[in-house]
Amino acid sequence: LGYAEVSLTIQNNKGLLPLEYTEVCITRRLYTSGESEYLVNKQASRLKDIRELFLDTGFSASAYSVIEQGNVEALLQADSHERRFLFEEAAGISKFKARKKSALSKLEHVEQNLLRVGDIIEELQKQLRSVKIQASRARKYQEYVEHLKKLKVGLSLRNYRDLKSKKVSVSEQIGYIEEQSKKTVEDIAELEMQIHEIEDAIKQLAQQLAQMQTDTINLESQISNNQDKVKYDHERIKELDTQREKYSEQQKSLENKVYETNNKITETKTLLNTLEQEISRFVEIQKTKETEQKQIVFECDLLYQGIEEKKSEVISILQKGSSLQNEIGSLSTENDALKSRKMRLAKRQEEIQTFVEALISKHQETTKEKNALTEEFNSLDQKLSASKGRIQELVNTVRSLDEQINQQKQLQSSKTSRYEVLMDYEMRSEGVGAGAMAILEEAKKNDASVKGIKGMIADLLKVDLPYALAIETALGERVQGIVADTTDNAVQALTFLQKNQKGHAIFFPLDRISSHATVPEEILQKPDVVGIASKLINSTEEVCKVIGVFLNNTIVVKNLNAALFLNGHSRTVRCVTLDGDLLEPEGTISGGKRQGQVGIISRKSELKKIEEELAQIRQTLEKLEHDKRILIDELTGLEVETAQLAKRIDQVNIQRISKDNELTQNERKQEELVAEKKINANEMEEIHVELEKACEREKVLQDELRHLGEQHRQLEQQVEESSMLVKEKEQLKKNVQDEITTLKVGLAQRQEKRDGLSNVLNKLQVELCEMQEQIQYIINESQNCQQKKQKAEEEIKQLEILISEFQAKKVALEETIDSLKTDREEHDLKVMELNTSLEEKRADLKQTEQQLQELKLKENECQIRILNLEERVREEYQLDLSNLDATTGEINLELMTTTPAETADAATPPVDFW
Repeated sequence: LGYAEVSLTIQNNKGLLPLEYTEVCITRRLYTSGESEYLVNKQASRLKDIRELFLDTGFSASAYSVIEQGNVEALLQADSHERRFLFEEAAGISKFKARKKSALSKLEHVEQNLLRVGDIIEELQKQLRSVKIQASRARKYQEYVEHLKKLKVGLSLRNYRDLKSKKVSVSEQIGYIEEQSKKTVEDIAELEMQIHEIEDAIKQLAQQLAQMQTDTINLESQISNNQDKVKYDHERIKELDTQREKYSEQQKSLENKVYETNNKITETKTLLNTLEQEISRFVEIQKTKETEQKQIVFECDLLYQGIEEKKSEVISILQKGSSLQNEIGSLSTENDALKSRKMRLAKRQEEIQTFVEALISKHQETTKEKNALTEEFNSLDQKLSASKGRIQELVNTVRSLDEQINQQKQLQSSKTSRYEVLMDYEMRSEGVGAGAMAILEEAKKNDASVKGIKGMIADLLKVDLPYALAIETALGERVQGIVADTTDNAVQALTFLQKNQKGHAIFFPLDRISSHATVPEEILQKPDVVGIASKLINSTEEVCKVIGVFLNNTIVVKNLNAALFLNGHSRTVRCVTLDGDLLEPEGTISGGKRQGQVGIISRKSELKKIEEELAQIRQTLEKLEHDKRILIDELTGLEVETAQLAKRIDQVNIQRISKDNELTQNERKQEELVAEKKINANEMEEIHVELEKACEREKVLQDELRHLGEQHRQLEQQVEESSMLVKEKEQLKKNVQDEITTLKVGLAQRQEKRDGLSNVLNKLQVELCEMQEQIQYIINESQNCQQKKQKAEEEIKQLEILISEFQAKKVALEETIDSLKTDREEHDLKVMELNTSLEEKRADLKQTEQQLQELKLKENECQIRILNLEERVREEYQLDLSNLDATTGEINLELMTTTPAETADAATPPVDFW
């Protein structure tokens, strides 16, 4: 599926949720790609809408309706601020506060956007003049482009004609070279025909020579094969003679072995008859001895049976005696165990008394330690409560400091943003005319052509921010005025502007500044009058003198009503309000709010004020951070101390619980020891009674044991007598068995010897048959060797005749081969001479083809350049050069000329025509 989702379904029967559904299903779906979406009744929705839906219902992540178990104590210990949040949530006010906060955030964002839009509009208005200048340059550029088009068309037509004439000359050269190459090709073809005829003749000679050489090689191979066969047959005859001699020797030795084998067979049959007689005699003796042995074994069995009966009686007597002995031993062991047990119990009683006394003393000590631990636990618990209270106070204080720090940081951020915008304007000299900027930049250079420049009015004076707008309105365009030392310096600057076309500027030479009438004192006493404009400026004496010329009769008032009032009483002064409204003496009023625009003086004053405010904010932040660090250090120390107290309380509590366990175990141990003491006393009385009974039983068992001993001695004597008789019979039985064993061994030896002689007899008979077969085989092989020898002698005679015939044929073939080789060498010399001539012709043809290829490339190049030129002129100027060439006789040379002044004024970018 690629996603996982979880849904929460809520009944809305009472209409608490502002939806028309009686059942509301809230779903969150999370995809494997990391994307997430929220649904209300399977309809896509925003998380913000879902939160607003539950704002006044008391049902949200941090609402009062659902409280975690661990947060109940935190809720009970909450301060007034946290409780107020719960009350507002329950009363349904939090929803409206959240909406109010969102609306205020949006308004602030819109104000910042309006401010930025105003700045952009002002900047675009300043760029409008440069756009108009560029438009006039573009129109002039179009005129020169049209003139350039005419010139380029004329140049293209001239190049077109040059290329066509060059193409015609190249085509003529190509025709001449092609005729020469055809003649060379015909010569080459004739030479190749002659070479092919001679090569065919050479091939025929080579084939005949190869055939004869092959025949010669075949004859040589046949001669060699026949000679090898003759040699092989001679060797084969020698081998057959040698083999016949071997066969005759083998036949003689085998006949001697046959005679010896017949003698051995006769001797072996005689020995077998003798052994058969001895074996029958030994069998009769063995049967007699075995009958005697069976009688002796029967008598021994009867004696063994009597002895076993008497031994069983002895064993039963011994078993009874042993049981009596065991019972007596167990009684004595039991008596010893009872005595030792009685002694241990007496010793245990003494130990129990000692343990009980020690436990009582230890119980008293443990009780005292437990009481001391309880007192320590109570005191530590009180200290822990006090530390937690102090920690809560410090946490609340740190939170309030964090809120103050965040407020100061937000204020710092807004001030910094405003400062960066104004600083950006200041760095770019927004609002300053191009002429003033050019003069100021030129004056800063070391080798400046402008001398005696003090600076711009806006840079030389300082005005408090409340009066900045009024002063800037009163000065008007004079804010950008340039203060110069002398009139000559001002004239020099004007000349610089005119020469370099840098724009317009206002100059105030210090040597031409004169005093001006002042404002009557009674006007300054009027209500809502702030003061004379020139008095509200801070600067050097020279600059104040310049500014006083046109600000000494300007009054700064609080509002427009005050300005109108003053103008009604006196029409000799100018009035300017703090909001930037100007009232001239003749009654002209100017003013209003200029959206997004900040004057040069206002900008500088605002920058200075923002710098002071930022410095104050940084000091405040440092102080708050310092206080926060102190509180955090104290809070850390208290938390460490609280952790130590809690740890110590746990230790004390564990010790107190262990002491309680010790007291409980002590009491239980005392009870167990007292009960054990009573049990031990009863057990000692029972042991005394059991000891008396055991002594009486031991006396009875001793009497029975003596009676059984007398019966055992009588049976031992009877068993010894029967054993003597058994030994005699066993000796007799053993002697008979030895005789039978001796007979069986002799009988087995003779039977084994008989079997060995039978095997030897069989082997001798088999060997005799094999030797007779070998003699017959040798006779046959000897006859075969004689026949093969005769065949080999006949074959040798036939091969010698063939060899003499083959040698005669070989001599005739060698003479024919020598004559063929001489003819082939003569043909080879003719082919070499013709090939040399052919190579020379081919070299000439290749050189001619290279020249032809180069000329064709030039022809194609001319054609391509003609086509490219036609296509370029057609694309750029919509003209056909072929038609122009046909209709126009000569190029109008006037199109190829232009005036230097026009070229200088065009200021067109360079054009790469080709």
